[in-house]
Amino acid sequence: MTRRLAMLAAVAVLVVTALVAAGVGQGSPPPAYPVSAQAARSEIAAVAHGSALARRGEQLFDTHGCGDCHTMAAGHYGGRLGPRLDAILQGTGVSQIEADIIHPPHNIPGFEAGLMPENFGSRLPHADIEALAAFLQTAARGAASGGGH
Repeated sequence: MTRRLAMLAAVAVLVVTALVAAGVGQGSPPPAYPVSAQAARSEIAAVAHGSALARRGEQLFDTHGCGDCHTMAAGHYGGRLGPRLDAILQGTGVSQIEADIIHPPHNIPGFEAGLMPENFGSRLPHADIEALAAFLQTAARGAASGGGH
């Protein structure tokens, strides 16, 4: 009986996770922040030719599942719960991006507050936060130089 309950609980967790990832129950879809095909190509090239720190940040973005919620042309991420980072971070300094990773803003229009984990500052070494910020800034700068939004 205990084994059956454990299996049912595991299935329930998988179903809820899939529904959250699909955006079910999150209200209306988030606002679109378009990035042109040319801007996406420019962004991908900027990251590919960017610093070693930015390329490491791209790996961390993937490892930590950031693309499950966020959309980014670099890495071909298509998450729908959080904002499109390559569009909204254009012109944002790396120190501000680091601060936003550690203390996520709660006032992004069209997005529910509290969706982004608030424990990255204690969960990740500062070197990883720096790498993530370098990746995000490089991607956003590349998208902006390719036509942005």
